[in-house]
Amino acid sequence: MRKLLKILMYAWEKRRKKRKELKELLNQAGLKLVKARNTSITLACIIPISDKQGKYKIVDEADNSIVYNTGLTEDEAAEQMARYMNEATERYPKLSGDEALNKYMRKIKRLRNLKKIKNKFPKEPLPKEGYEIKIILDKKGIFRKFNGNIVGSKIYNFVLTKSGKIKIGYKHHFLGNAKDVLAAGSIRFKNGKIVEIDNLSGHYKPTIKEAINFIEALKLSDIPIKRAKLSIYQITEKSNGYIDKIKLYKNIFIENLNL
Repeated sequence: MRKLLKILMYAWEKRRKKRKELKELLNQAGLKLVKARNTSITLACIIPISDKQGKYKIVDEADNSIVYNTGLTEDEAAEQMARYMNEATERYPKLSGDEALNKYMRKIKRLRNLKKIKNKFPKEPLPKEGYEIKIILDKKGIFRKFNGNIVGSKIYNFVLTKSGKIKIGYKHHFLGNAKDVLAAGSIRFKNGKIVEIDNLSGHYKPTIKEAINFIEALKLSDIPIKRAKLSIYQITEKSNGYIDKIKLYKNIFIENLNL
């Protein structure tokens, strides 16, 4: 009996500790932990749920936008918030943990309101030849590979994920993990800086309007593109969804937009 009680108390204490950690992380982001009927733990400003009518909704609670997710446990929520904390401190190394997470969560909320670009072939298996080159942005605004080398003067495939992370490599379908994204196309670097981007992607085929929105999405994601050129192409499809024709619509020199 004592052994069983000890096991039950251990599980309860573990849940209590996770809940405390989650509360602290949410508080650092200027958010609060709430529960509502038929919901589990909330993740603020991140994930919508379906209500009884099958619609998405955001619930305002104590002046904080709280989003309920029926599929998230307390442990999963705590782990998710911990990942956000890690990403926040990596993106804003000069800020304290609290300040970085707060700023990051505000960015996430704004990015979430941007229109996503759908993967036109989401059920296709990920290509075996696809790969990602891990990159970081240093304090001088230079993109480097994880080994410290500056990203060379080369053209890569790229996507901007829904959380504002830029991923470069080969095959958009692989880089986007078959999911919707905020931007997709080709990207060219010169001495570690982005000098040109476009919307050429067979799996995402961003429209002209979606390509114009690249600028806002990249800016919100703190990706330095001020001296880059955005080449927007008009992409027409065949009846089977594959690319038929590509025609240059416009070149935009972002430096001239006074961002």
